[in-house]
Amino acid sequence: MCYNDYKILKVLQFTPSRPAGPETSVKEVYPVYRRWICTVLAALMLFSLGQSAFAAEGMEAPPAAEQADPAPVGEEAPPESEPVLPEEPAEEPSPAEETEETEEPEAAEEPAPTESEEPVTVEEAEPADDEPQTVAAGAPLPTEQEAYQRMIALREKYPDGSLWDGNSYYMDRNGYAEYGCFGFAIMLQEAAFVGRTQFKVRRPPITIDDIYVGDVLSYGISNGQGGHSVIVLERHDDYVVLAEGNWDRSANWGRTMSAEEIKNVQYCYTYYIDDSFDPRPPKLQFTDVPEGSWYRDVIKSAFEQGIVKGVSDTEFDPDGVTTRGQAVTMLYRAMGSPGGTPVFSDTSGEVAVAAGWAAGEGVTTGATPTTFEPNARISRQQLVTMLYRLAGSPDVAKASSLDQFTDAGKVQDYARDAVCWAIGKGLLTGNGDGTLRPEGSATRAEVCALITRYIG
Repeated sequence: MCYNDYKILKVLQFTPSRPAGPETSVKEVYPVYRRWICTVLAALMLFSLGQSAFAAEGMEAPPAAEQADPAPVGEEAPPESEPVLPEEPAEEPSPAEETEETEEPEAAEEPAPTESEEPVTVEEAEPADDEPQTVAAGAPLPTEQEAYQRMIALREKYPDGSLWDGNSYYMDRNGYAEYGCFGFAIMLQEAAFVGRTQFKVRRPPITIDDIYVGDVLSYGISNGQGGHSVIVLERHDDYVVLAEGNWDRSANWGRTMSAEEIKNVQYCYTYYIDDSFDPRPPKLQFTDVPEGSWYRDVIKSAFEQGIVKGVSDTEFDPDGVTTRGQAVTMLYRAMGSPGGTPVFSDTSGEVAVAAGWAAGEGVTTGATPTTFEPNARISRQQLVTMLYRLAGSPDVAKASSLDQFTDAGKVQDYARDAVCWAIGKGLLTGNGDGTLRPEGSATRAEVCALITRYIG
């Protein structure tokens, strides 16, 4: 939570008496002081309007506590009386007049409920009019994979180093302006949990086992000021991957926080409050992906993000050949499954949508204008070319990056820039024998490696 989140409190020289607690809304951080300020401003406004009304009638506003002059000493004050006016006989209105002129007595207005100074709990909080419609339990909770995909989809809009907002604040669904790094984190969290209104705040002790993808973590706060807030993109056994908005309003994706550092977190804002729902992906249980293998981490990352599945519940087949249909589907999932229009006659299901999306993005042109050949194997240079096009075909310095490989001559002209780009970005590495194998089939493990390295 940045200093900007507490600038109202700094003006008042007032610090929170009770920080956010368990089972409470994220709005608990400083709603009491907002209400206090609003109450004072409303009172001043009403007083000003009252003064204006008396001035308009040519009257002098009475003092705040007007008292009658006391009677002279020894005399008794005369009783106050009101002048008696002559009574006029009341005319009974005709039925027609009653219909046209008489008014029904107005129902007495019920006094508006006063807002409690106590923070509103999750169960008592009501969504604002402009919030997504929800029921008591809220919209369906996303899995961690779905939450990740919704957040990572914003990376294209706010890439590394870009200004995430010109005013450095985000107006949340409850109508509050969330500032600085906390605002950036809440923006991503609301994108991940569309339609959800119930969440809670965890307080120390907090460990990595308590953390979920999509949680907002705040730490480094002292006396209600300073500190920083981040959001969790990925969760691993001993660290998490973060997204954050920095002091200069630049977005950053990919910084890590260790399990030891997580112990310093002061507040964890989470939407996962239903113990009966486990958003975490199934644990990697493939017998052919052993500990210590070069591809275990990349397969684990791709599997947990929902990019790839096993060939069975217990086997992954890391050295198996990848088809064009499998590769484009994995890439499509890695981009958050953004949707697409099928355009190739030889595809169906998710492959048809993924291939249509890739064609629309200029990632692939297909085998022909109407066919994709989803069952054909995909080569390493073909896969790298897809990634290069997805990145926008950036300019590549014609360096001698290929000269270090003995089979550099096998790289085809259409893929030369893409291969040089992939080598420069660290996506593609050679084999131990000094070869690149550009025409070789891309294995399932190699595709996992290339895609997870690409998305960072």
